[in-house]
Amino acid sequence: MEGEAHHECGLFGILAPGRNVAWLTVRSLDGQQTRGQEGAGIATTDGEGFFLKKDQGLVIQVFPKEESVEELVGFAGIGHVRYSTTGKDSVTNVQPLKVSGPNGEICLGHNGNLINAVELRRELLEEGVKFTTTTDSEVIAQLLVRAPGEDWVERLRFVMGKIQGAYCLVILTKHSIIVARDSFGIRPLSIAKTDGYYAVASESGVFNNLPTEYLREVEPGEIVVFDKENGLSSYPSVEKQPIGNCSFEWIYFMRPDSKFSGLEAGAVRYRAGKLLAQSYPADVDLVVGVPRSGLYAADGFSHESGIPSAHLIISNQNKRVFLNPNQDERERDYDLKYSTLEMIAGKRLVVVEDSVVRGNSTNRVIQLLLKAGASEIHLRSTFPIIFKPCYLGIDMATEWELIAARLGRGLGKKEIEEILAKFWQIASVSYLSVEELVSAIGISELCLGCVGGRYAIDIKEGVFKKDQFDIIRAN
Repeated sequence: MEGEAHHECGLFGILAPGRNVAWLTVRSLDGQQTRGQEGAGIATTDGEGFFLKKDQGLVIQVFPKEESVEELVGFAGIGHVRYSTTGKDSVTNVQPLKVSGPNGEICLGHNGNLINAVELRRELLEEGVKFTTTTDSEVIAQLLVRAPGEDWVERLRFVMGKIQGAYCLVILTKHSIIVARDSFGIRPLSIAKTDGYYAVASESGVFNNLPTEYLREVEPGEIVVFDKENGLSSYPSVEKQPIGNCSFEWIYFMRPDSKFSGLEAGAVRYRAGKLLAQSYPADVDLVVGVPRSGLYAADGFSHESGIPSAHLIISNQNKRVFLNPNQDERERDYDLKYSTLEMIAGKRLVVVEDSVVRGNSTNRVIQLLLKAGASEIHLRSTFPIIFKPCYLGIDMATEWELIAARLGRGLGKKEIEEILAKFWQIASVSYLSVEELVSAIGISELCLGCVGGRYAIDIKEGVFKKDQFDIIRAN
Protein backbone atom coordinates (compact mmCIF):
# COMPACT_ATOMS: atom_id res chain seq x y z
CA MET A 1 0.00 0.00 0.00
CA GLU A 2 3.08 2.18 -0.05
CA GLY A 3 1.83 5.58 -1.13
CA GLU A 4 -1.90 5.19 -0.46
CA ALA A 5 -2.63 6.44 3.06
CA HIS A 6 -1.63 9.64 4.71
CA HIS A 7 -0.41 9.91 8.22
CA GLU A 8 -0.92 12.71 10.67
CA CYS A 9 2.55 14.23 11.34
CA GLY A 10 5.98 13.84 12.90
CA LEU A 11 7.19 15.66 16.01
CA PHE A 12 10.54 16.47 17.54
CA GLY A 13 11.67 18.49 20.52
CA ILE A 14 15.08 19.09 22.09
CA LEU A 15 16.49 20.84 25.15
CA ALA A 16 20.24 21.21 24.61
CA PRO A 17 21.95 24.30 26.05
CA GLY A 18 25.12 25.09 24.14
CA ARG A 19 24.18 22.96 21.11
CA ASN A 20 22.80 23.92 17.70
CA VAL A 21 19.27 22.80 18.54
CA ALA A 22 17.84 23.99 15.22
CA TRP A 23 20.20 21.88 13.11
CA LEU A 24 19.74 18.84 15.36
CA THR A 25 16.01 19.33 14.83
CA VAL A 26 16.45 19.49 11.05
CA ARG A 27 18.34 16.20 11.07
CA SER A 28 15.67 14.57 13.20
CA LEU A 29 12.77 15.87 11.12
CA ASP A 30 14.48 14.54 8.00
CA GLY A 31 14.57 11.15 9.72
CA GLN A 32 10.78 11.36 10.14
CA GLN A 33 10.03 12.67 6.65
CA THR A 34 7.83 9.69 5.80
CA ARG A 35 5.31 10.86 8.42
CA GLY A 36 4.56 14.09 6.57
CA GLN A 37 5.69 15.70 3.34
CA GLU A 38 3.45 18.76 2.98
CA GLY A 39 5.43 21.13 5.17
CA ALA A 40 8.13 21.47 7.81
CA GLY A 41 8.80 23.96 10.57
CA ILE A 42 11.02 24.69 13.57
CA ALA A 43 10.59 27.02 16.55
CA THR A 44 13.32 27.80 19.09
CA THR A 45 13.65 29.91 22.22
CA ASP A 46 16.53 31.71 23.92
CA GLY A 47 14.55 32.34 27.10
CA GLU A 48 13.32 35.76 26.04
CA GLY A 49 11.58 35.21 22.71
CA PHE A 50 10.70 32.73 19.98
CA PHE A 51 12.33 32.22 16.58
CA LEU A 52 10.19 30.47 13.99
CA LYS A 53 10.68 29.28 10.42
CA LYS A 54 8.34 27.06 8.43
CA ASP A 55 7.15 26.50 4.88
CA GLN A 56 5.56 23.99 2.56
CA GLY A 57 7.75 21.24 1.14
CA LEU A 58 10.18 18.59 2.32
CA VAL A 59 12.58 19.20 5.19
CA ILE A 60 15.53 19.41 2.82
CA GLN A 61 13.67 22.06 0.79
CA VAL A 62 12.69 24.22 3.77
CA PHE A 63 16.06 23.76 5.54
CA PRO A 64 18.57 22.89 2.78
CA LYS A 65 21.75 23.54 4.78
CA GLU A 66 22.97 24.49 8.25
CA GLU A 67 23.09 28.16 7.30
CA SER A 68 19.33 28.10 6.70
CA VAL A 69 18.70 27.85 10.46
CA GLU A 70 21.22 30.44 11.63
CA GLU A 71 18.43 32.73 12.84
CA LEU A 72 16.86 29.93 14.92
CA VAL A 73 18.93 30.48 18.05
CA GLY A 74 18.32 29.24 21.58
CA PHE A 75 18.73 26.40 24.03
CA ALA A 76 15.49 24.54 23.14
CA GLY A 77 13.40 23.93 20.05
CA ILE A 78 10.58 21.92 18.55
CA GLY A 79 9.98 20.75 15.00
CA HIS A 80 7.14 19.35 12.93
CA VAL A 81 6.63 17.65 9.56
CA ARG A 82 3.06 17.91 8.38
CA TYR A 83 0.60 15.76 6.60
CA SER A 84 -2.91 17.15 6.78
CA THR A 85 -5.67 15.14 8.40
CA THR A 86 -7.57 18.30 9.32
CA GLY A 87 -7.21 21.54 7.39
CA LYS A 88 -6.10 22.22 3.85
CA ASP A 89 -2.55 21.87 2.62
CA SER A 90 -1.41 25.48 2.94
CA VAL A 91 1.51 27.35 4.50
CA THR A 92 -0.74 28.83 7.20
CA ASN A 93 -1.42 25.34 8.50
CA VAL A 94 2.24 24.30 8.66
CA GLN A 95 3.44 23.84 12.24
CA PRO A 96 4.71 24.70 14.83
CA LEU A 97 1.94 27.21 15.47
CA LYS A 98 2.74 30.33 17.48
CA VAL A 99 -0.25 31.45 19.55
CA SER A 100 -0.72 34.22 22.12
CA GLY A 101 -3.38 34.57 24.80
CA PRO A 102 -4.03 35.72 28.36
CA ASN A 103 -1.53 33.16 29.69
CA GLY A 104 1.24 34.26 27.37
CA GLU A 105 2.74 32.90 24.17
CA ILE A 106 3.61 29.34 23.10
CA CYS A 107 4.61 27.38 20.02
CA LEU A 108 2.87 24.04 19.50
CA GLY A 109 3.19 20.95 17.33
CA HIS A 110 0.47 18.28 17.20
CA ASN A 111 0.33 14.74 15.85
CA GLY A 112 -3.10 13.15 15.71
CA ASN A 113 -6.71 14.14 15.21
CA LEU A 114 -9.38 15.47 17.56
CA ILE A 115 -12.96 14.26 17.22
CA ASN A 116 -14.56 17.13 19.16
CA ALA A 117 -12.59 19.99 17.64
CA VAL A 118 -15.57 21.53 15.83
CA GLU A 119 -17.52 22.04 19.06
CA LEU A 120 -14.47 23.41 20.88
CA ARG A 121 -13.66 25.77 18.03
CA ARG A 122 -17.21 27.12 18.00
CA GLU A 123 -16.99 27.80 21.73
CA LEU A 124 -13.75 29.71 21.24
CA LEU A 125 -15.20 31.68 18.33
CA GLU A 126 -18.13 32.69 20.51
CA GLU A 127 -15.61 33.99 23.05
CA GLY A 128 -14.08 36.20 20.37
CA VAL A 129 -10.97 34.13 19.58
CA LYS A 130 -9.53 34.83 16.13
CA PHE A 131 -8.20 31.76 14.32
CA THR A 132 -5.48 32.00 11.70
CA THR A 133 -5.50 28.35 10.55
CA THR A 134 -8.04 25.66 9.70
CA THR A 135 -6.50 22.93 11.86
CA ASP A 136 -7.63 21.20 15.02
CA SER A 137 -4.10 21.85 16.34
CA GLU A 138 -4.84 25.56 16.73
CA VAL A 139 -7.88 24.66 18.83
CA ILE A 140 -5.54 22.97 21.31
CA ALA A 141 -3.15 25.92 21.31
CA GLN A 142 -5.91 28.51 21.77
CA LEU A 143 -7.41 26.51 24.63
CA LEU A 144 -4.03 26.26 26.32
CA VAL A 145 -3.22 29.98 26.29
CA ARG A 146 -6.64 30.63 27.89
CA ALA A 147 -6.92 27.70 30.29
CA PRO A 148 -7.13 28.16 34.07
CA GLY A 149 -4.13 27.15 36.16
CA GLU A 150 -1.07 28.50 37.93
CA ASP A 151 1.40 27.08 35.39
CA TRP A 152 1.55 25.41 31.99
CA VAL A 153 1.24 21.91 33.44
CA GLU A 154 -2.00 22.75 35.25
CA ARG A 155 -3.35 24.45 32.13
CA LEU A 156 -2.41 21.53 29.90
CA ARG A 157 -4.01 19.10 32.32
CA PHE A 158 -7.21 21.14 32.05
CA VAL A 159 -7.05 21.13 28.24
CA MET A 160 -6.43 17.37 28.12
CA GLY A 161 -9.66 16.96 30.08
CA LYS A 162 -11.56 18.79 27.34
CA ILE A 163 -10.09 17.51 24.08
CA GLN A 164 -11.03 14.09 22.70
CA GLY A 165 -9.18 12.06 20.12
CA ALA A 166 -5.64 11.14 19.19
CA TYR A 167 -2.88 13.55 20.11
CA CYS A 168 0.79 13.80 20.87
CA LEU A 169 1.90 17.34 21.69
CA VAL A 170 5.21 19.19 21.82
CA ILE A 171 4.86 22.66 23.31
CA LEU A 172 7.62 25.25 23.47
CA THR A 173 7.44 27.92 26.16
CA LYS A 174 10.15 30.53 26.66
CA HIS A 175 11.76 28.39 29.35
CA SER A 176 10.84 24.76 28.68
CA ILE A 177 9.51 22.05 26.40
CA ILE A 178 6.28 20.33 27.46
CA VAL A 179 5.13 17.09 25.84
CA ALA A 180 1.95 15.09 26.30
CA ARG A 181 0.19 12.04 24.93
CA ASP A 182 -3.50 11.12 24.94
CA SER A 183 -4.71 8.63 27.53
CA PHE A 184 -5.23 5.88 24.93
CA GLY A 185 -1.64 6.01 23.65
CA ILE A 186 -2.88 6.00 20.06
CA ARG A 187 0.26 7.52 18.51
CA PRO A 188 3.90 6.92 19.48
CA LEU A 189 6.07 9.44 21.34
CA SER A 190 9.48 8.61 22.79
CA ILE A 191 12.14 10.28 24.94
CA ALA A 192 15.94 10.10 24.71
CA LYS A 193 18.69 11.67 26.80
CA THR A 194 22.40 12.21 26.97
CA ASP A 195 24.74 14.35 29.03
CA GLY A 196 23.33 17.84 28.94
CA TYR A 197 20.12 17.41 27.01
CA TYR A 198 16.83 15.61 26.38
CA ALA A 199 14.94 14.95 23.16
CA VAL A 200 11.48 13.70 22.23
CA ALA A 201 10.29 12.31 18.88
CA SER A 202 7.42 10.53 17.18
CA GLU A 203 9.94 8.02 15.81
CA SER A 204 12.35 6.52 18.33
CA GLY A 205 14.52 5.47 15.38
CA VAL A 206 15.76 9.05 14.90
CA PHE A 207 17.66 8.71 18.18
CA ASN A 208 19.89 6.16 16.46
CA ASN A 209 21.23 9.02 14.31
CA LEU A 210 21.80 11.42 17.20
CA PRO A 211 24.26 11.38 20.12
CA THR A 212 21.42 10.29 22.39
CA GLU A 213 20.29 7.18 24.22
CA TYR A 214 16.69 5.98 24.05
CA LEU A 215 15.11 6.40 27.48
CA ARG A 216 11.43 5.47 27.33
CA GLU A 217 8.05 6.29 25.80
CA VAL A 218 5.83 9.05 27.07
CA GLU A 219 3.14 7.16 28.96
CA PRO A 220 -0.49 7.47 27.83
CA GLY A 221 -2.03 10.43 29.65
CA GLU A 222 1.36 11.70 30.86
CA ILE A 223 2.78 15.23 30.74
CA VAL A 224 6.59 15.55 30.64
CA VAL A 225 8.52 18.80 31.07
CA PHE A 226 12.12 19.47 30.03
CA ASP A 227 13.83 22.54 31.47
CA LYS A 228 17.37 23.63 32.30
CA GLU A 229 16.87 23.65 36.07
CA ASN A 230 15.18 20.27 36.61
CA GLY A 231 15.99 18.25 33.51
CA LEU A 232 13.02 15.92 33.11
CA SER A 233 9.87 16.16 35.24
CA SER A 234 6.83 13.89 34.88
CA TYR A 235 3.22 14.65 35.76
CA PRO A 236 0.25 12.30 35.43
CA SER A 237 -2.71 13.96 33.75
CA VAL A 238 -5.50 11.55 32.89
CA GLU A 239 -5.86 7.86 33.59
CA LYS A 240 -4.57 5.46 30.96
CA GLN A 241 -7.33 3.71 29.01
CA PRO A 242 -7.34 -0.05 28.26
CA ILE A 243 -7.12 0.10 24.46
CA GLY A 244 -5.44 2.39 22.02
CA ASN A 245 -2.21 1.74 20.06
CA CYS A 246 -2.79 2.26 16.33
CA SER A 247 -2.09 -1.10 14.68
CA PHE A 248 -1.24 0.63 11.40
CA GLU A 249 1.83 2.27 12.93
CA TRP A 250 3.88 -0.96 13.03
CA ILE A 251 2.78 -2.19 9.61
CA TYR A 252 3.15 0.99 7.58
CA PHE A 253 4.07 4.31 9.13
CA MET A 254 6.97 3.76 11.49
CA ARG A 255 10.60 3.46 10.52
CA PRO A 256 11.63 -0.20 10.83
CA ASP A 257 14.06 0.71 13.64
CA SER A 258 11.41 2.59 15.66
CA LYS A 259 9.60 1.16 18.67
CA PHE A 260 6.00 1.50 19.79
CA SER A 261 4.99 -0.01 23.13
CA GLY A 262 8.47 -1.53 23.17
CA LEU A 263 7.97 -3.41 19.88
CA GLU A 264 10.21 -2.69 16.90
CA ALA A 265 8.35 -2.12 13.64
CA GLY A 266 10.75 -4.12 11.45
CA ALA A 267 10.39 -7.20 13.67
CA VAL A 268 6.58 -6.94 13.60
CA ARG A 269 6.59 -6.78 9.80
CA TYR A 270 8.89 -9.79 9.60
CA ARG A 271 6.57 -11.83 11.85
CA ALA A 272 3.58 -10.72 9.78
CA GLY A 273 5.29 -12.02 6.64
CA LYS A 274 5.95 -15.37 8.30
CA LEU A 275 2.27 -15.63 9.24
CA LEU A 276 1.28 -14.88 5.64
CA ALA A 277 3.43 -17.77 4.45
CA GLN A 278 1.97 -20.11 7.06
CA SER A 279 -1.68 -19.24 6.42
CA TYR A 280 -1.70 -18.27 2.72
CA PRO A 281 1.05 -20.20 0.86
CA ALA A 282 1.52 -20.16 -2.91
CA ASP A 283 3.51 -22.27 -5.38
CA VAL A 284 5.72 -19.61 -6.95
CA ASP A 285 9.29 -18.90 -8.02
CA LEU A 286 10.03 -15.71 -6.07
CA VAL A 287 8.81 -13.57 -3.18
CA VAL A 288 8.76 -9.85 -3.99
CA GLY A 289 8.21 -7.14 -1.39
CA VAL A 290 6.66 -3.80 -2.30
CA PRO A 291 9.00 -1.04 -1.11
CA ARG A 292 9.40 0.15 1.46
CA SER A 293 7.29 -1.24 4.28
CA GLY A 294 6.60 -4.53 2.53
CA LEU A 295 10.26 -5.57 2.26
CA TYR A 296 10.58 -6.83 5.84
CA ALA A 297 7.38 -8.83 5.51
CA ALA A 298 8.64 -10.31 2.25
CA ASP A 299 11.79 -11.46 4.05
CA GLY A 300 9.61 -13.15 6.67
CA PHE A 301 7.50 -14.83 3.98
CA SER A 302 10.63 -16.04 2.20
CA HIS A 303 12.22 -17.41 5.38
CA GLU A 304 9.08 -19.28 6.41
CA SER A 305 8.24 -20.66 2.96
CA GLY A 306 11.75 -21.39 1.74
CA ILE A 307 10.99 -19.50 -1.49
CA PRO A 308 13.79 -17.11 -2.43
CA SER A 309 13.07 -13.39 -2.30
CA ALA A 310 14.25 -10.75 -4.75
CA HIS A 311 14.06 -6.94 -4.77
CA LEU A 312 12.49 -6.62 -8.20
CA ILE A 313 10.42 -3.47 -7.58
CA ILE A 314 12.43 -0.27 -7.54
CA SER A 315 11.00 2.63 -5.55
CA ASN A 316 11.71 6.30 -6.08
CA GLN A 317 12.85 7.06 -2.53
CA ASN A 318 11.58 10.63 -2.74
CA LYS A 319 8.00 9.64 -3.58
CA ARG A 320 5.68 8.42 -0.85
CA VAL A 321 2.47 9.00 -2.74
CA PHE A 322 0.32 8.26 0.30
CA LEU A 323 1.45 11.59 1.74
CA ASN A 324 0.13 13.71 -1.13
CA PRO A 325 -3.31 15.07 -0.13
CA ASN A 326 -4.38 15.77 -3.72
CA GLN A 327 -5.92 12.79 -5.52
CA ASP A 328 -5.12 14.07 -9.02
CA GLU A 329 -1.50 14.61 -8.04
CA ARG A 330 -1.42 11.17 -6.41
CA GLU A 331 -2.50 9.62 -9.71
CA ARG A 332 0.34 11.41 -11.54
CA ASP A 333 2.81 10.42 -8.83
CA TYR A 334 2.02 6.72 -9.26
CA ASP A 335 3.70 6.85 -12.68
CA LEU A 336 6.89 8.11 -11.02
CA LYS A 337 6.76 5.85 -7.99
CA TYR A 338 7.95 2.43 -9.18
CA SER A 339 9.95 0.64 -11.83
CA THR A 340 10.93 -3.03 -12.21
CA LEU A 341 13.83 -5.29 -13.14
CA GLU A 342 13.92 -7.40 -16.29
CA MET A 343 14.40 -10.70 -14.41
CA ILE A 344 10.66 -10.66 -13.61
CA ALA A 345 9.88 -12.04 -17.07
CA GLY A 346 8.37 -15.53 -16.93
CA LYS A 347 8.40 -15.72 -13.12
CA ARG A 348 5.55 -16.71 -10.80
CA LEU A 349 5.48 -14.19 -7.96
CA VAL A 350 4.13 -13.70 -4.46
CA VAL A 351 3.89 -9.93 -4.04
CA VAL A 352 3.90 -8.86 -0.39
CA GLU A 353 2.21 -5.54 0.41
CA ASP A 354 2.11 -3.88 3.83
CA SER A 355 -1.58 -3.04 3.26
CA VAL A 356 -4.17 -2.13 0.66
CA VAL A 357 -6.27 0.99 1.23
CA ARG A 358 -7.49 2.77 -1.88
CA GLY A 359 -5.97 0.16 -4.19
CA ASN A 360 -4.43 2.68 -6.60
CA SER A 361 -0.81 1.98 -5.71
CA THR A 362 -1.42 -1.78 -5.59
CA ASN A 363 -3.00 -1.67 -9.04
CA ARG A 364 -0.01 0.25 -10.37
CA VAL A 365 2.42 -2.36 -8.97
CA ILE A 366 0.44 -5.23 -10.45
CA GLN A 367 0.29 -3.60 -13.89
CA LEU A 368 4.04 -2.93 -13.82
CA LEU A 369 4.79 -6.55 -12.94
CA LEU A 370 2.48 -7.89 -15.65
CA LYS A 371 4.00 -5.52 -18.19
CA ALA A 372 7.46 -6.75 -17.15
CA GLY A 373 6.38 -10.30 -17.99
CA ALA A 374 5.36 -11.91 -14.69
CA SER A 375 3.54 -15.13 -15.57
CA GLU A 376 1.52 -15.36 -12.35
CA ILE A 377 0.89 -13.02 -9.39
CA HIS A 378 -0.35 -13.81 -5.90
CA LEU A 379 -0.92 -10.72 -3.73
CA ARG A 380 -0.46 -10.98 0.05
CA SER A 381 -1.18 -8.18 2.52
CA THR A 382 0.14 -8.03 6.09
CA PHE A 383 -2.71 -5.73 7.16
CA PRO A 384 -6.30 -7.02 7.28
CA ILE A 385 -9.03 -5.83 4.94
CA ILE A 386 -9.72 -2.13 5.59
CA PHE A 387 -13.40 -1.32 5.22
CA LYS A 388 -13.98 1.38 7.84
CA PRO A 389 -12.62 4.94 7.90
CA CYS A 390 -10.03 6.21 10.36
CA TYR A 391 -10.92 9.30 12.39
CA LEU A 392 -7.80 9.36 14.53
CA GLY A 393 -5.05 10.65 12.31
CA ILE A 394 -4.97 8.71 9.01
CA ASP A 395 -6.44 10.31 5.91
CA MET A 396 -9.06 7.73 4.96
CA ALA A 397 -12.15 9.29 6.46
CA THR A 398 -14.74 8.02 3.94
CA GLU A 399 -15.66 4.46 2.98
CA TRP A 400 -15.78 5.21 -0.75
CA GLU A 401 -12.00 5.66 -0.68
CA LEU A 402 -11.49 2.06 0.46
CA ILE A 403 -11.37 -0.46 -2.36
CA ALA A 404 -12.49 -3.40 -0.23
CA ALA A 405 -15.50 -1.44 1.05
CA ARG A 406 -16.46 -0.34 -2.47
CA LEU A 407 -16.18 -3.74 -4.15
CA GLY A 408 -17.05 -6.08 -1.30
CA ARG A 409 -19.54 -4.27 0.90
CA GLY A 410 -21.23 -6.73 3.26
CA LEU A 411 -19.19 -9.72 2.09
CA GLY A 412 -16.85 -11.98 4.04
CA LYS A 413 -13.06 -12.02 3.90
CA LYS A 414 -12.73 -14.88 1.40
CA GLU A 415 -15.35 -13.40 -0.93
CA ILE A 416 -13.65 -9.98 -0.91
CA GLU A 417 -10.30 -11.60 -1.67
CA GLU A 418 -11.81 -13.46 -4.63
CA ILE A 419 -13.44 -10.28 -5.96
CA LEU A 420 -10.17 -8.36 -5.75
CA ALA A 421 -8.26 -11.14 -7.51
CA LYS A 422 -10.74 -10.98 -10.38
CA PHE A 423 -10.68 -7.17 -10.34
CA TRP A 424 -6.88 -7.11 -10.73
CA GLN A 425 -6.88 -10.23 -12.94
CA ILE A 426 -4.30 -12.06 -10.83
CA ALA A 427 -4.12 -15.58 -9.42
CA SER A 428 -5.05 -14.87 -5.80
CA VAL A 429 -5.35 -12.25 -3.05
CA SER A 430 -5.03 -12.95 0.68
CA TYR A 431 -4.90 -10.67 3.73
CA LEU A 432 -3.92 -11.48 7.28
CA SER A 433 -6.96 -11.79 9.50
CA VAL A 434 -7.41 -9.43 12.43
CA GLU A 435 -6.45 -12.24 14.80
CA GLU A 436 -3.27 -12.95 12.83
CA LEU A 437 -2.32 -9.26 12.85
CA VAL A 438 -2.74 -9.11 16.62
CA SER A 439 -0.53 -12.19 16.91
CA ALA A 440 2.16 -10.63 14.69
CA ILE A 441 2.21 -7.42 16.72
CA GLY A 442 2.23 -9.29 20.01
CA ILE A 443 -0.09 -7.13 22.13
CA SER A 444 -3.86 -6.89 22.37
CA GLU A 445 -4.32 -3.22 23.37
CA LEU A 446 -4.86 -1.97 19.83
CA CYS A 447 -7.10 0.34 17.85
CA LEU A 448 -8.62 -1.90 15.16
CA GLY A 449 -11.61 0.16 14.08
CA CYS A 450 -10.59 0.39 10.41
CA VAL A 451 -10.52 -3.42 10.09
CA GLY A 452 -13.79 -4.06 11.88
CA GLY A 453 -12.61 -4.19 15.48
CA ARG A 454 -12.94 -1.58 18.19
CA TYR A 455 -11.89 2.02 17.70
CA ALA A 456 -9.76 3.26 20.56
CA ILE A 457 -12.42 5.92 21.18
CA ASP A 458 -16.17 5.75 20.69
CA ILE A 459 -16.84 7.70 17.51
CA LYS A 460 -19.99 8.71 15.70
CA GLU A 461 -19.15 7.54 12.21
CA GLY A 462 -19.67 9.85 9.27
CA VAL A 463 -19.44 13.11 11.22
CA PHE A 464 -15.77 13.93 10.58
CA LYS A 465 -14.51 15.73 7.48
CA LYS A 466 -10.92 16.67 6.80
CA ASP A 467 -11.94 20.14 5.60
CA GLN A 468 -14.45 20.72 8.40
CA PHE A 469 -12.85 23.99 9.56
CA ASP A 470 -12.53 25.29 6.00
CA ILE A 471 -16.29 24.69 5.61
CA ILE A 472 -17.01 26.53 8.87
CA ARG A 473 -14.86 29.48 7.82
CA ALA A 474 -16.51 29.62 4.40
CA ASN A 475 -19.95 29.64 5.97
